[in-house]
Amino acid sequence: MKKSVGLLLLASALALAGCTARQGWEYETVSGANDKVLADPVADGWQPVGICITPDGQKWFLLKRGKEVTRPGNWQYKTVIGRTDDVLDEPTNQGWNVIGTAQTANSETWYLLRKSKT
Repeated sequence: MKKSVGLLLLASALALAGCTARQGWEYETVSGANDKVLADPVADGWQPVGICITPDGQKWFLLKRGKEVTRPGNWQYKTVIGRTDDVLDEPTNQGWNVIGTAQTANSETWYLLRKSKT
C-alpha cells in the first residue's frame, strides 16, 4: 500500500511539474484589407491562428504567441479566397497548409495559409 501511494504521489508530482512547465500564450487581433497587415506582427513572433471577414470585407486575424518568445517563427502567411476549395489546389501543391477559414455572406470562403520559409 505504501509503495502504491508513493508511486501515485511521484506520478502526480511529475504530472504537475509538466503542467507548470508549459508555455503560456498571449493573444491579439489585427485587421486590414489583406494579409499584408500580418508582416509586422509575424516579425515580432506572433502566429496567425484564425481569420474572420466582416460584411464590409475587412479581414480580422487572431494571433497568438508564447509569453516567453525571444525570436520569431520561421513561417510565412497568406490568404486566398474562393467559392470552392479548388482554390487551394495550387497553394497546397506549393507546400501551404490551411490554418484558418472564414465564410462571407456571399458564400465565398477565405483561407488563411501557412508555410515554412525554408
